[in-house]
Amino acid sequence: MCFIIDIHLTVLMQPQPLHPMPAGFCTGLLTYRNFASSHILMTSVIGLLGSQVSGLVLCFLRKYLHFQKLNRTNVSHKAFAVIAFGVLYLIVIAMVIVTYKCGMPREEEFRIIREKYPQYEAGFQSLSNFALYDFNIYWIALLSGTTIGSFYAGALFGYTTFTMLNILMELRKMSSSSNFKKQKKALSSLIAQLITTLLAIVPIAILALSLLIEFDYAQDNRALVSFVNQYNESDIWLGLNCTGLSKNSCEWDDQTTDMSYSNFAIDVTKKCDYIYNNNCYFLYEQQVPFAMADIECQQGGYKFSSVHSYLENRFIASNYMVEMSIWLGGVAANGGLIVWSDGSQEDYGYSTLKYGNGSCVSMITHYDHTGGEWITRNCSDYLPFLCKRPVCSEIGGC
Repeated sequence: MCFIIDIHLTVLMQPQPLHPMPAGFCTGLLTYRNFASSHILMTSVIGLLGSQVSGLVLCFLRKYLHFQKLNRTNVSHKAFAVIAFGVLYLIVIAMVIVTYKCGMPREEEFRIIREKYPQYEAGFQSLSNFALYDFNIYWIALLSGTTIGSFYAGALFGYTTFTMLNILMELRKMSSSSNFKKQKKALSSLIAQLITTLLAIVPIAILALSLLIEFDYAQDNRALVSFVNQYNESDIWLGLNCTGLSKNSCEWDDQTTDMSYSNFAIDVTKKCDYIYNNNCYFLYEQQVPFAMADIECQQGGYKFSSVHSYLENRFIASNYMVEMSIWLGGVAANGGLIVWSDGSQEDYGYSTLKYGNGSCVSMITHYDHTGGEWITRNCSDYLPFLCKRPVCSEIGGC
């Protein structure tokens, strides 16, 4: 099943995110001549992941029944195993249906784009196969069902493993040494398979959850920015009053103090390689995929770097001459549209952008390339990445 999922993601689907929006498109073989939509492919991923977890639970239940036979109990545990697996698979089927329901007609998608992301409407017109989502009742059902299913599967893993370990200890006293070692090896192999599966699935789940949380709060902030930009205003007042240098001292005019989301500029004492045009730049040298680079920038108090002028591009290219390319925070869709992860508008597009085997934008920073050329790469490639932030205090102006 892991092999099937790998082939589906890397060959048949090839998903390309359009950060910071809850949207993306696919460039895999199944999208040729619009054979399958991006939303259908995303739904199929949920089904495959659910099937993988269900298959692993089935392996644990079968081994659980085998250990119960070795224990020679008179109680039949087959009914428990059948019901436990049946409930889990019903949850998986329900989540696939709910994921499918999260999709919207193309007219509805463009209505949301016009309302929330008007600056990107022309670019989306050039995309023939993309999927955009909105936070609605189906998203809530998907998040709730996935959480319940995860805890349920975890409970089954925990219960069966604990029971089998107890039986294994009893076998050590009653059976031969060779039989004990055989059963111990089988159980250890099953637990190792569980750990491997979790290592593959958990990062995807964390990324999906972070996108949902960001959509609920940060998109409102970006929508306000887009609205104000229509009137050519650079600064506006918000109904937020702060009496100290901590966001805990802030209160909204509607008497609420909920600061679970804030977009205050980061303290100037954070890491900073160079400062240009009142922005601090910092290069993370560890090599990670594009989506993980975006998360790392946010966790470090930065934003994934965007580029808005020829001079800024030259500044970056001149100061970060390393042996390989670096990630910039942009996704280049068909038609030349570049969507920046920090939500800023595309006001400068590198004229010689080269299209490689993906859609995520990188800058060539080899020592023999000083022009800072941009080239798209597969978003799953591992590269160093550049982050930036305004040089401001935590609360206050620059």
